[in-house]
Amino acid sequence: MHESSNEKNTIAIFGATGYIGLILTHHLDIKDYRLKLFIRDKTRLNYLKESHKFLMCDTPIIRDNLAKIAKELEGIDVIYYLIHSMEKNIKSFSDTDNLIASIIGEAAHKANVKQIIYVGGLGKPDEKHDLSKHLKSRQVTATYLNQFGVPLTEFRTGIVTGEGSASFEMIRTLSTKLPFIPIIPFNNGVCQIIDIDDLITFLDDALNDPVYFDQIIEIGTTYAYNYNELIMIFARVIKKRNLKLINLPILNSLFTESVVARLISWFTRIPFQLAKPLIAGMKSLAVVDKYPIEATDPDSTVICRTFEKSILKASSYRDEITFEGFWKIPKDIQFYLKHKRSGPSFSQYTRNGLFFSTLIHKVPYHSTDTIFENAKLMVHKSQFQHTLSQTVILTILNTLFKREKPYSTSSSLTLSEGSTCKEWRVAAMLQTEEQAFITLSSQFKNTGFLWFQFSITKMDNKDAYVMLRIFFEPISISGHLYWNLAKRLHASILKNMFNAIATPSTQ
Repeated sequence: MHESSNEKNTIAIFGATGYIGLILTHHLDIKDYRLKLFIRDKTRLNYLKESHKFLMCDTPIIRDNLAKIAKELEGIDVIYYLIHSMEKNIKSFSDTDNLIASIIGEAAHKANVKQIIYVGGLGKPDEKHDLSKHLKSRQVTATYLNQFGVPLTEFRTGIVTGEGSASFEMIRTLSTKLPFIPIIPFNNGVCQIIDIDDLITFLDDALNDPVYFDQIIEIGTTYAYNYNELIMIFARVIKKRNLKLINLPILNSLFTESVVARLISWFTRIPFQLAKPLIAGMKSLAVVDKYPIEATDPDSTVICRTFEKSILKASSYRDEITFEGFWKIPKDIQFYLKHKRSGPSFSQYTRNGLFFSTLIHKVPYHSTDTIFENAKLMVHKSQFQHTLSQTVILTILNTLFKREKPYSTSSSLTLSEGSTCKEWRVAAMLQTEEQAFITLSSQFKNTGFLWFQFSITKMDNKDAYVMLRIFFEPISISGHLYWNLAKRLHASILKNMFNAIATPSTQ
């Protein structure tokens, strides 16, 4: 490890709302770095809006704004550059990436930035493997970043695994839902993966360290995995399934990159624009080649986790309840309400492969403590206030779809994370001055995972918002059938629950 010249560097992050960006922001924020985040969508960072440690900037990165961006970079020591475009047209995303990189490189030079740290992609072509256009573009982007002379540290990585990673979600979903793995003609590439926490450690180690200036560093596991292996390993280690490879020669001609990307998008809910470059990379060698970490920093102590260890860690999100979305954020900030509502609002929607039923209701600020106590009592006594007809229907559904792990009612006087109540386990619970929530989890055999969530968010000294939310992750066709049968009940179920916990405190 090398000591940086200043533990309190002022850091700019471009792409702070992406998967890596959100985790890196959280990591650096905890370490008390001064941060300035250049972003397009501020709503994904609303949970940090009260922090005094950094500023947010949403100036569009266009040539006309070069002087303004350079001004905003004044006083910045290090830039983390995490921007990658994912457009349908290859020429469009390549030109966009190169233009943005050129603008940031020139602005950084004008602002006297000491270092740019960039996350690009592994990949080398040979006589048997093409380098996908997206991987090639990510390497070319580096040349545009450093053309104005700011020292560049270029990390090249393969698939980044971790809870919330699109690649991880794709592997997880396919290993859960596929009955077998079809052999795809162009799937002849291999990849050295990198665990998200290992990547963050590398990015931290390189911060303002001259050893890393003007260097390319290729990082990843020692072993290079075939893409079929990744799915099979996940199925075996996490899902206890042994998936077989099956050749379908009649359909091989139909398995083009676009067709496979469409199927992946349908199976996993990952947008087609994101699935397409991931699939295109399946024919590439995304491996460490000429620039191993040892060549730049022989003293590096980072030992990359194997894929098996990485997915075991990533799959613990079910217990930690860092569940919703393609990013990892602390569980106490997952209940941010984007819109204030004057009256009750019930909605059902799909987000990232999860099905939601949500009731939001405004309540008086002074009633929140009583309401939360009522909610805890409801959970503790397993008295969810279902009507007789709802109870009958839910019992039938639970029997048909084999709801697992029937728990007994908790006998403790207080609830805590890990305690149980009938079919539910308390997955998360928190109560602060501004917020309180309880999350319960349950599981159906071969069908999916179910959660019930109750939260209160205090918006000001007058109003607060109660949110009751049921959401479900199907893992099979029967999971989709279960949801379509059960979701019709949710409006009345959530309304009954709200009335039971809120009426005594609001009358």
